[in-house]
Amino acid sequence: MNLFNCNNAKIIKDNTIMLMVENIRIIYEINFSLGMVQDITLKSTNYTSFCKITFDTRKGRIIRLECKNFNAEKVKIILEQCFKEQGIQVMNI
Repeated sequence: MNLFNCNNAKIIKDNTIMLMVENIRIIYEINFSLGMVQDITLKSTNYTSFCKITFDTRKGRIIRLECKNFNAEKVKIILEQCFKEQGIQVMNI
């Protein structure tokens, strides 16, 4: 998934990404459903952190981005910046 290749997020192996949040490395496992609207879940393996992302592949935009627990607001901001770097619009409903 190229959605997560940007300045503060790197794909480190299949279905695993690393986010840098204030010099802390948070490792997430990616799970997703295939379809025109993809539900993507990020679950951290080294911290209590969880994100839900809904991506509309038809329009190329994020419909929902929601994070919980450890540094949730900062993780959300980093993901939003990552998507914006790639020209993907983020719409929180």
